[in-house]
Amino acid sequence: MGAEWSPALLLVVIGVIAAVVVLGLLIWGRPRRAHRADGRASSVLFGDDEARSAAELRASAAEHAAAGRWDQAVIERYRALARGLEERDVLDALPGTTAQALAAAASPFFPAHADRLHDGAVAFDDVRYLRRRGTAQMYAAVAGVDDEIARTRPARLADALGGARDDAERVDA
Repeated sequence: MGAEWSPALLLVVIGVIAAVVVLGLLIWGRPRRAHRADGRASSVLFGDDEARSAAELRASAAEHAAAGRWDQAVIERYRALARGLEERDVLDALPGTTAQALAAAASPFFPAHADRLHDGAVAFDDVRYLRRRGTAQMYAAVAGVDDEIARTRPARLADALGGARDDAERVDA
């Protein structure tokens, strides 16, 4: 006669498997979608098909700013901020993510910049959706927070690695 599995043993096996999955999530975090082979993130960013890298978006925003096209400069620079967070695996700007939701999700990683992240999202929304005119000051604010975020180590990363809790700790350039 073959060995029979009792219902209690089956429940124990399922419990162990569930515990291993939960432990894996606690240790390594949620699974991330694989980066595309060309190194680019998803092609949808704030409702538009956008496959450029953060560096490409920053360069385009700077060109628009130099030409005085502040609306496009503000929009592309905020998209660069979002794409930069994706490229650094800080968070994903999934399809349907709003600028406000991105700022809220990024704030725990960059608490010293939470207000400026929110202000950047407001500027993006004002120009992109409310059809207000972009300005040099709006662009400077969004570019400034993007530059700061690009140079700042995410606070949660420092905590996870047992590093200092200094929210403004800089990444080695």
